[in-house]
Amino acid sequence: MKISIISLSAILWMSCTPTGVPGPQGVSGKDGETGIQGPAGEIGPQGEKGDPGIAGKVDPALLTKLNSALKKISASSMMETGNEVIVASVQFSFGIAPPIMGFAILTSHGNLYQLKNKNPVTLGDEFEFLVHIGEHKNFVSLSFLSGGEGQKNFYIALTEDGHSYVSEDLKSWQSKGIISYQ
Repeated sequence: MKISIISLSAILWMSCTPTGVPGPQGVSGKDGETGIQGPAGEIGPQGEKGDPGIAGKVDPALLTKLNSALKKISASSMMETGNEVIVASVQFSFGIAPPIMGFAILTSHGNLYQLKNKNPVTLGDEFEFLVHIGEHKNFVSLSFLSGGEGQKNFYIALTEDGHSYVSEDLKSWQSKGIISYQ
């Protein structure tokens, strides 16, 4: 019996041993679905700093153009050319029910314009000239100090050289002197 088991084992072993040349490779199958991305790894150490690059050259014509443009900007400032520009805007509200509301716009020449609301929820359509403040052409600021209930509202307009004007109603303005710079 031992011989038959050994013989059978040898026959099975020999039948499983490849003989000859393998056949041609088959076509690859479709790729499977991409799996879920794993967590990010740790950031490695920073690499060495590289050598500095070669210094760039600036075209002299470009520098000339830049200087020319800067001079034009400087020359067109409102104080040098006297051009009138808008320098400030504030909101206003007079009265109780319904209040007169809107915006006041101050120019560098001291001209004050207003945009009155048509009603408490609808803005007006256009600005109208309201008053000219002082004889200066260098106004830079218009501010509003809101009074509480039963108190007055105040407005202050300032010039670049320190002249100040105040008003309670945006129509009548009084000089409050000059701010002395220290």
